[in-house]
Amino acid sequence: MQKSDPRESKLWATYFFLLFALCVLEILFGRKDPASLVSDVLTGLCLVGLWGYLSQKPIGNQTAWIVIFFLQIAGLIFTWVVSTAARVPIAILLGVTILVVPLLYALYRYGFRSADLWAMNKS
Repeated sequence: MQKSDPRESKLWATYFFLLFALCVLEILFGRKDPASLVSDVLTGLCLVGLWGYLSQKPIGNQTAWIVIFFLQIAGLIFTWVVSTAARVPIAILLGVTILVVPLLYALYRYGFRSADLWAMNKS
């Protein structure tokens, strides 16, 4: 079975631009509290990682993307805890989670499963 190349996927490209648009809308019209600002910065970093994964280009270093992957997981858990306490409908939380799962997959692949990509960066 041949490994699929994310650079050739229109679905991944559509997903990237959807997340990018949502991030821009959040920055322009979202809340401006400290937690939201941290979330916006983390989302921006994740978009850079997603771009690196999709373009198969090393950006920064591998360890940074592993850390960002775990920060994104922590952010998702934090969102669930805070939103549950605020009685946000479960459908919204599931929607957010479903939207973030492909991002987590890409960051995981970029940080943990792209050894050849990072080896290229070291040379």
